[in-house]
Amino acid sequence: MLVPYVPAAPDRRCTALLRELTAVVCGVTGAALVAVGATAVVRRVRTRRALRAGPVARGRVLEVSLLPGDQGRPGVQRSVVSFETPDGRQFLLVDRSGRAREIDEPVLVRYPVGRPEDAVPDDVPGGRPGLSRFFWRVRWSPRRAWWWPSGC
Repeated sequence: MLVPYVPAAPDRRCTALLRELTAVVCGVTGAALVAVGATAVVRRVRTRRALRAGPVARGRVLEVSLLPGDQGRPGVQRSVVSFETPDGRQFLLVDRSGRAREIDEPVLVRYPVGRPEDAVPDDVPGGRPGLSRFFWRVRWSPRRAWWWPSGC
């Protein structure tokens, strides 16, 4: 004779614990995303300030390397630039702009007043904000997405 299966009543303590655990995980994830976003905004503001009003220093390219690309994309060139501030301190800058540079090539560098460690090359492309620059570079728009109505 078969006995019908009757599920036990859910344990209220387990349900409450699961809700609290879910809330903690979501809270920590949200805080991490806010921290990453804030870091990106701070970096962007510092770069804009440096390019707008920072002092200029002359630098030279010390090293050039090519990071390999993936998924059919070309590699990205990274270069290390050495520059000296007017007070005689020397700094190294890793140029992540991808611009083609040669060893011993002169490079103008701008940095925020009093913060030469946040220097950027003076020829960094600017103009478009982050996400719009990304979408402009890959030539993507919502109208080209698969879910956009074809008649629009």
